[in-house]
Amino acid sequence: MASPQAAELYERCPRSITVELRFDDVNSAGHLGNAALVRVLDEARIRFLGQPLPGLGGHADGLLEILDGTVGKVIGQQTIEYRRELEYSRAPLVATLWITHIGTSSFSLAAAISDTGPAPAVLAEATYILTDRSSGRPWPIVGVFRDVLSQYLGEPPQFRLRPSASSAPWQGNTSH
Repeated sequence: MASPQAAELYERCPRSITVELRFDDVNSAGHLGNAALVRVLDEARIRFLGQPLPGLGGHADGLLEILDGTVGKVIGQQTIEYRRELEYSRAPLVATLWITHIGTSSFSLAAAISDTGPAPAVLAEATYILTDRSSGRPWPIVGVFRDVLSQYLGEPPQFRLRPSASSAPWQGNTSH
């Protein structure tokens, strides 16, 4: 059972976040470019997890706000799959976020970005490593913070199959 603090935070942190587009997000091909979509992902993740408050300690308005300012986060790995083109619209994109894995000092955060279409246009998953800011060492995920993350736990995104590593041209395989 989740702690009262974890339950209260869960009530305030929505799984779906709207992100407004900018005219600059449209590239020369007339659609939203990959850099713009990474910005949308980043914006949604920041609003979901919370933003550090430099000089004040802690995080504001997100899952990480229950941690003190001594805990930092870095992305160790990220996968992004673009499933279809997105064009500029005055309507915001919707990013739905969920946790797919909780380790000892890391967690994975998935996101699906949608417009008015029936299926997500972008799927992504990033692994965050938590660190002690003073030592740089991994910070353990325990207690209330583990409870908070657990409330958002779901299945990993189903990315399309990729060619096997043995067929990668940079590995010297010439049998394609």
